[in-house]
Amino acid sequence: MAQSVETDVVAAWARAARIIEFSVESALAQVGMTPTEYEILRALFDSCSLNVSDIGRVAVVTKSGASRALKHMEVAGWVERRASGTDRRAMAVSITSAGHDKFLEASEAMQPVVDKYLLDNLSPRGTRELVRFLEAVVAAGEEECDEAAALAE
Repeated sequence: MAQSVETDVVAAWARAARIIEFSVESALAQVGMTPTEYEILRALFDSCSLNVSDIGRVAVVTKSGASRALKHMEVAGWVERRASGTDRRAMAVSITSAGHDKFLEASEAMQPVVDKYLLDNLSPRGTRELVRFLEAVVAAGEEECDEAAALAE
């Protein structure tokens, strides 16, 4: 029985995702970091501070998953948590100078992965198109992930 184009797309997507995920995990493990921690530092690198719910959404983990990662990151000295100025029950998380340095170290460790799977295989235009496509996938999936995370809490 012949496979459909849709089946081929799903199979290629799944294999590529697993290969890239393995490569990312391996690269980050070399600097003592997980992909979730990297995503959290990336989000904080771009922001002054975020609350735990926003961090969970950015890192695509539950609020409790974000809290667990943040606990390790706080012990490592990469982030600090403070009571929010507007709601003392909420925690504002910010990156420390050690976290800033760790993010740069991890980004350097990730560069060979980015080169191998993106920059070496795509033109600048192709890279921009891939980024637009992936952003569309993320946008389409965010609501579903938010609903699933709310159910998991």
